[in-house]
Amino acid sequence: MRMRIIWKKTACFLLAVVCMLSLMVPVLAAGDKKISDAAKGVVRLLIMDPMTNMPRGFGTAFGIGEAGAAPQYFVTNKHVVDCTYKLDEDVTLNLSAIKIYIMKSSHAVVINGLNGTCEIESSQLIPCEILYKEEKENPDLAILKAAEPFEGRVTLPLAKSVSDADVAATVYALGFPGTMDYTDQDEWSMSLLANVTDITITRGVISRYGAMKSYGNCRYIAHDAVINPGNSGGPLFNMQGEVVGINSQIFSTSGGFMGLSFAIPIDLAMQIKDQLVKDGRVTRGYVGVFIQEINQELADSLGLKTPEGALVTKTEKDSPA
Repeated sequence: MRMRIIWKKTACFLLAVVCMLSLMVPVLAAGDKKISDAAKGVVRLLIMDPMTNMPRGFGTAFGIGEAGAAPQYFVTNKHVVDCTYKLDEDVTLNLSAIKIYIMKSSHAVVINGLNGTCEIESSQLIPCEILYKEEKENPDLAILKAAEPFEGRVTLPLAKSVSDADVAATVYALGFPGTMDYTDQDEWSMSLLANVTDITITRGVISRYGAMKSYGNCRYIAHDAVINPGNSGGPLFNMQGEVVGINSQIFSTSGGFMGLSFAIPIDLAMQIKDQLVKDGRVTRGYVGVFIQEINQELADSLGLKTPEGALVTKTEKDSPA
């Protein structure tokens, strides 16, 4: 009799699990469909060296603006489009003539592996100008304006904001990892992958959100979705298919992915873009103070119960402070 009761309880439990999974599958499938559709808003950037007329670098970007429209404004990382060469420890060369393009397809650039020459199909490229890039290293942000809207791609929907409440949420990272693949021409020719079908999608969770001292106290989203070289500047999506961040960098001691990636919150990029469109420039709040984090030793000396807050250590002359 007891065994029969146990079997009945087990059967009921299994039935409940099956029902729960059957309800979850459509939700997961719907979320994955939104993410795969989002690939239509992601593009590959080609950075050409004006000195050699050869590719200098590659990266990922995505369109911002009116959701669903053909994008003309694109967000990426500063380090993707940066035009400075470090010749020596104290000497840098600024290449103001650097050329930035959005690749329409994988037919835009073909490199001959035998002689190292590069064939450029200009009809498959859209020139871009740097509308804005951060002066400092962080946040690693740049905004581009294409010479024309990219018909066939779409502007992506954006999350209204990111906060601590998003920690542990599932996120997806999209981008163009790697650089080249063999073409159908011959084994010595390689083309740069740039089609929508070449985009990779990785999944992870947000592990932290907030200002990070090691990155200039800028706000970053920490997550564990895989980010590889070439993914820089690509979007980070939530389960609703909305962009929450711009993938920027990874923490690594080996040069490869080690489980910790960082993305710039999308609301920061939108604040800058809106100011550029409206005023043609970016203005930011400025106080003019130097602050120091309060540790336990400093809290004890100041008679504070807990090491919270910040201490103003200095004010700048002729500043608002």
